[in-house]
Amino acid sequence: MTRDHDRFLKTAVLVQDGDFALFENVATHGLPAAAIMISLTTWVASRNDGTWPAILIGLAAVQVSYFAFVCLYQAIATERMLRRAGTPAGRLTITGSGGDDGQRSWAWADVERVRACRTSVPHLRMYKRRTGLRRRVVRCRSTVYGVALDELIAAVEPFVPVADPDRPLTPERDAGGTTTFFFNRGQLTARRRRNLRSGWQVPVMATPAAIGLDLAGYWPAGVAVLVPAVVLMIVTARRVRAMDRLLALGKNGQGRLLLTAADLTLAGTDVAIPWSHVQDAALVRGEEPRAAFGEHVPLAVHD
Repeated sequence: MTRDHDRFLKTAVLVQDGDFALFENVATHGLPAAAIMISLTTWVASRNDGTWPAILIGLAAVQVSYFAFVCLYQAIATERMLRRAGTPAGRLTITGSGGDDGQRSWAWADVERVRACRTSVPHLRMYKRRTGLRRRVVRCRSTVYGVALDELIAAVEPFVPVADPDRPLTPERDAGGTTTFFFNRGQLTARRRRNLRSGWQVPVMATPAAIGLDLAGYWPAGVAVLVPAVVLMIVTARRVRAMDRLLALGKNGQGRLLLTAADLTLAGTDVAIPWSHVQDAALVRGEEPRAAFGEHVPLAVHD
C-alpha cells in the first residue's frame, strides 16, 4: 500500500538559493552592461575606426546580452515560484495515479521514463510519451520543495522506475558501530563542471571586446575589461583545483568519513580524532552546508 506525498514550495529555500541570487545579480548588472556594450559597438561603428573593432566589440555585446537575458528569465521564473509558494499552485502532489505540481498534471501511464539528474541543480526529469513531433519533459527540482533528491526519488519509484546512474553510496554501519559516509562524487563533479564552464565563458566574452577596443585605439578601456576577467579566471581556477583535490581523495579510498563511539576520522586522513578532543559541533547552512567540529576541524557536507 502506498501513500500520497505532498510537498510545498519553500519561500526561504527559494530566497536563499545560490542560483537565484546569482541569476538576480547577473541580470541586475548584466542588463546595464549589455546596454553599454551595444552603445559602445554603435559608437565605434559610427566613428569609422575600422570594421574589425566594431565586429569584435559587437561579438562581445551579443554574448553579454545573451547571458544577461537568460539570467533575467531565470530570475523572473523564480519570482513566479515565490508568488506560488504557500498557495495550491505551489504544491507538488504525487499519488498512485500520477502527479501535479500546481502548474501541470500527469498520469504515470503517460510517463515513458524518469531520470534523476544530480547536477548543480538536482532535479527529476519525467519524459512523457511522444505526442506528435514533440516530447514533453516535466522537471521537478527537489531543493525548491525543501527536500533532498533522494526523498523525491523515493516518492516516485513505487510508481515508475527512476534511472539514477550517479546515485551516491549510502552511509554504511557495521556490527561494531562504525558509520561510514562516502563522498558524493556526482555533486562534486557537477560543481567542478560548472566552474570550468565559467572559466571559458569569461575569456570568450572579454577577449573580443578588449581586442576590439585596442584596435580602435582605446587600449586603456581594453585593459579595464581584461583585468576583472583575469581575476575571475584565477578565482575559478582555484575553485577547480579545490574540486580536483576532493575528487582525488575518492580515488584512493580515502573519500569517506568514519564515525565511531570513540572517535572520528576525516576524509583524506587515517588519523582518528577522539571525541574528547572535539570541543563542540555546529551545522553551518548556506550554499555549501557543512558541519564544524571544534575550532580546527571543518567538514564539508554534500547532499
